[in-house]
Amino acid sequence: MQRYILTERGKWIIAMFVVVLIVLPVIIVIISMVTRNSIQNDQYHGINGLSQTENGSVSTGQPSEAPANSSQTVPNDGLDIQAGVLTFMFTPSVQTSFDENTISLIGELLTSPKNTDDAQIAVVIPQLTDADAMTLTTAVSDAFTAYNVPLSRIVFYVNTPEPNTESHELTIRLQ
Repeated sequence: MQRYILTERGKWIIAMFVVVLIVLPVIIVIISMVTRNSIQNDQYHGINGLSQTENGSVSTGQPSEAPANSSQTVPNDGLDIQAGVLTFMFTPSVQTSFDENTISLIGELLTSPKNTDDAQIAVVIPQLTDADAMTLTTAVSDAFTAYNVPLSRIVFYVNTPEPNTESHELTIRLQ
């Protein structure tokens, strides 16, 4: 039996082979993830100037004309039934649930042609304290439960809120 000795040149060839087989696919995966996140962030950024952190899947929406400190629902201009988008204000320090008008607008949103059996409901919420986030997610869940919408269809996305604001713009999108 003959033994082979690995030369310096052979070591370099093996090292390059390992780099091509391991490092290159990792770089490709990272680039594809960054590109996908960038596209999704661009979709949200074009809407209401929101940026988001990914928890699941994403969607886009219509801008609101309500003042930033409003704790009331944005009038009908925050609802686009054809696009399947609802935008309104919420103040977690004051509100523990949605008002009747907001719940009614959610019902109207559910009549959108975008509301198919396999459509997800993307809810863009601000990054809040644990207590405020629980209040907000409970309000969202309760509103959709009132319309017999399974909670498995709801996907939450978190964005970075403006500093020192009590009222936050929420966007609900059928996707």
